[in-house]
Amino acid sequence: MSAPLACPVQDRCGGCPWMTRTLPDQLDAKVARVEQVLCHAVDAVHRSPQELGYRARITLRPGPRGAWSYSPPRSHDRVPVSTCAIARPELQAALSVLPPVPGARSVELRSDGERVVLAFDGGQRSALDALRGPWVGVARGNQVIQGDARTRLRVGELVLDLGPRTFYQVNLAVNEILVAQVRDQVLALAPEALLELYSGAGNLGLPLAAAGVPVTAIESHAGAVADARRSAAALGLTPTLIRGDADRVQLGQHPFDVLVLDPPRAGAPGVLAELMPARPRGIVTVSCNVGALARDLRPALAAGYRIHRLEVLDMFPQTPHVEVLCVLHRS
Repeated sequence: MSAPLACPVQDRCGGCPWMTRTLPDQLDAKVARVEQVLCHAVDAVHRSPQELGYRARITLRPGPRGAWSYSPPRSHDRVPVSTCAIARPELQAALSVLPPVPGARSVELRSDGERVVLAFDGGQRSALDALRGPWVGVARGNQVIQGDARTRLRVGELVLDLGPRTFYQVNLAVNEILVAQVRDQVLALAPEALLELYSGAGNLGLPLAAAGVPVTAIESHAGAVADARRSAAALGLTPTLIRGDADRVQLGQHPFDVLVLDPPRAGAPGVLAELMPARPRGIVTVSCNVGALARDLRPALAAGYRIHRLEVLDMFPQTPHVEVLCVLHRS
């Protein structure tokens, strides 16, 4: 089925290849893909409250005459844009007045749902100093150029304090659902010690710590770990936050009886094979790549774990990408 296009450059930008399909058709296809790859029925589907105007982060690069542009996948082309149908309204307002910046290689427009921050890669200092518009801060790399370049991300009852280069989920409303679902699944396992791998800036782990769960979290990105520590201190929380390579975690390093993983798109190859002898009572995984998830789960399934809960979250409407929450229990 086809849907009316909401974007004049959809056929050239490449960022929303499913915009020609209706949202129910998109969701059906995503659910079918997840069920086919994981060989298990999906227990719940969480729609995005917004089909358009949902993205809280967009990245653009200079194109012809410095105009801010998208880069189609697997292409060196540039598609100039003055608006983006899937960007949040406050990002669209900022983009519409953002001038070219000499020397800039890219800019990420970041929103917490209200405030906009501009995070540049490169760019002449004088041009960045001169920028004026509906944003509260400008950064170049980790350097604050003007204003307040931190993002205050509300997650449930908490507010996380994020630097200008720290990752966070692009769909704020669906992230709220994800955090709540992970929290419920973890609390149902009544962990005495939880190990979280690929923990980022605390999106999942800090709400669990606030619920009284003893959390040990491992993340490789130095900025994200620093942000998580800053947020935890401000919130009066005391999780153990470690900067380390979650891909190389070894059995026996950290005691745990429940495991949470939220790896990048490449997944977490070999991690569960290493940790399965610990026999955790449950494993909670979040993934934006169902193929990598299926690969990563094989050692746990071979060790006798079974999928207890499988949920699809439509984090990325108008695209084939899908967020999956998969919970394994010992059989």
